Amino acid sequence: MKDDGSTSVFPITIDKNTKEFILFKLNKVSQQLCFFFDTFFQVYKNHTELLLAAEIDELTGLLNRKAFDRISNRLFNLDLSSDSIRKKSSQTCFATVDLDHFKQVNDEFGHTYGDEVLLFSQLMMREFRY
Repeated sequence: MKDDGSTSVFPITIDKNTKEFILFKLNKVSQQLCFFFDTFFQVYKNHTELLLAAEIDELTGLLNRKAFDRISNRLFNLDLSSDSIRKKSSQTCFATVDLDHFKQVNDEFGHTYGDEVLLFSQLMMREFRY
């Protein structure tokens, strides 16, 4: 926590891609208040990590169907009346690849083919934004 007078900055690092900051305007920062905020933000961080974990496939690191549903609903329910949103949406590409039965691929064809699927997933994560 950094106290630069009346504004206190509380950084919250969720993972390597997610960092959040919460700013508070406080007259005085006491040890008790620092302890309260540290505890509160640890609970917030744990909650956010759980939400993120529920949307990421543990093996590939790719977003899962739950994340697909959330993101696609947000994209397809945009209000396109704004010129800036209309311009951004005209420059947007939406693609999905469904890799089902990964365990079955490993069991039937061996881990070499399964490793190829994992390499493909890493390529997707590197080349596409989400």
